[in-house]
Amino acid sequence: EAMSWAWRIASRRDITFKELKTYSEGWLRGPEVTAELLEKVQTRLQSGETPALSISEMGRMEAGKKKIHELTARS
Repeated sequence: EAMSWAWRIASRRDITFKELKTYSEGWLRGPEVTAELLEKVQTRLQSGETPALSISEMGRMEAGKKKIHELTARS
C-alpha cells in the first residue's frame, strides 16, 4: 500500500503527502499502523523509489483491502 501511495504522490500527482496524512486520520486502523504506513510512504518518496504496482502487487493490495473491510464489518 505504501508503494501505491508513493506512486500516486510522485507520478500520478492526484494527492499530496500532506493530503494523505489528513485523509489517513479517518482510517479505521490503529495509530501505530497508520504511522508506519506514512513513514514507509515518506521513505519511498525520499529515495525516489516510486514505481507503479505490478498486476500481482495490485491483486495482493486489493485482497488485503477486502480482508480489512470484512474484518471491520464484523465489529
